[in-house]
Amino acid sequence: MIKKTFCFIQQNHISERGGGAEVQALYLSQQLAKSGFIVNYICRSISSQKAFTKSIIDDVVVHWLPNKPLHSIANLRLIYKTLVKIDPDYIVERMSSSFGLSAILYKNDHQKFIWICTDNNAPRRFKNIRNSFQKLNFAKIVYNFPASLSSDFARQIAIKYADVAFTQNNVQENILLQQFGKKSQRMVSGHPRPEVVIQPEKRFHLRTVLWCGNLGSHKRPELFIELARIFEKSDLKFLMVGGHSDVSYCKSLFKNKPSNLDLTGQVSFGKALEYFDEAAILINTSTSEGFSNTYIQAWLRGIPTIVMGADPDNVIEKNNLGYDIDTIEAAAKKISLLLGEEDAYSAISKNVQSYANLNHTIEVMVENFLRQINENSALPK
Repeated sequence: MIKKTFCFIQQNHISERGGGAEVQALYLSQQLAKSGFIVNYICRSISSQKAFTKSIIDDVVVHWLPNKPLHSIANLRLIYKTLVKIDPDYIVERMSSSFGLSAILYKNDHQKFIWICTDNNAPRRFKNIRNSFQKLNFAKIVYNFPASLSSDFARQIAIKYADVAFTQNNVQENILLQQFGKKSQRMVSGHPRPEVVIQPEKRFHLRTVLWCGNLGSHKRPELFIELARIFEKSDLKFLMVGGHSDVSYCKSLFKNKPSNLDLTGQVSFGKALEYFDEAAILINTSTSEGFSNTYIQAWLRGIPTIVMGADPDNVIEKNNLGYDIDTIEAAAKKISLLLGEEDAYSAISKNVQSYANLNHTIEVMVENFLRQINENSALPK
């Protein structure tokens, strides 16, 4: 029997840098390789010495590109040429960039392009131009406009002509349908089960409240800082994992930080994961999330989650995984409630972990992925 071949095209590999999209692409590619498929992965490298070379990482062949902008025609050509050499049956893009254009130009009727939505803005037309107007001053908008426009056109072609599209929640599904007239399947995110499971009774006494993510303003880290300040005279510890490239922004953000708040700065994905073993509660202060990796990382460890609006499809509230609240004061009350009574904490912690084991393991993710593309005729015959 001839083994089918997958090829992922991503901005980065999480071993070097990246975020949630790269984490999920890593896990999906690894598990597909373990399941007997041939798996390749095309991405940029931050090392000029690695460009144009290949590495094997967990049975996945990684093809490194030069670290050029996403809209670089040179890199799009390299992706195309690499696809010609690999000749994959399925090309997977778990992000929204111009890279997908190479897949559309390359594939034939027997090869399928699968696009996986990562965030709630990804299905929107002219996403990059919208972001420029929201984040940049006028001079930078003008300077970046050609690149933003070309990137948007390229990624929109990729989305439009994808053989199968996956979305993570109802918001993404509806936007994709409205803006592209394209139906989508539901993508389940997954993570490996932790090697060591800390029992709820012990986790309760850790007394640590965790925040983990990029310190960008859209994540609203200042709300977590204010939350820590409320508990400054308590026995609770607050831990903020993550960083930001703007040093002056960080200095301003953490000016007069409360004494019970510890900061790690930017750390590797593996190191960030270790901090979950120290936490009793996870806090997310974003207004919107596609489906945050931190949720699954927390749930598989039995860590209840408190969010401030970022509850995709109300999964947290519906399944008693924590709380979705509106204000800092409400968050403080829920923290006090969770860490005020050990038996109550243990009950919700066990429920959280049970839910994650049923719905968000690596095995569940890959089984769902393969079933969906089979049912939607994405697999070549």
